[in-house]
Amino acid sequence: MSAPRWRRGRLLVAASHLDDDPNFRRAVVLVLEHADEGALGIVLNQPMEVRASEALPEPPLAAAFAHARRAEVCVVLGSSCRVTPAADVPADVARRGRLVIVNLQATPLD
Repeated sequence: MSAPRWRRGRLLVAASHLDDDPNFRRAVVLVLEHADEGALGIVLNQPMEVRASEALPEPPLAAAFAHARRAEVCVVLGSSCRVTPAADVPADVARRGRLVIVNLQATPLD
């Protein structure tokens, strides 16, 4: 049986056996590229030096804003709600709908 093929735009959640590695402890990774030679992704829920706007592909981001315009509720899991442009999605919903935030630290949208 072959291993599953992850495609760009998918989210990966770190397995519990990676908790000993500070780079991947409770990590949520957005896969940017995947090939037989390897994969490239960004960790979404940890500080990074690359701006999210530089790493997020435009089509999924545009789709997120389109869905946000139609949403009655937005559920945010494990986000500081500080990194734009992704943080603008729940902020947009909060202006006219309901917002549920599940995070260990306070956010500007609390």
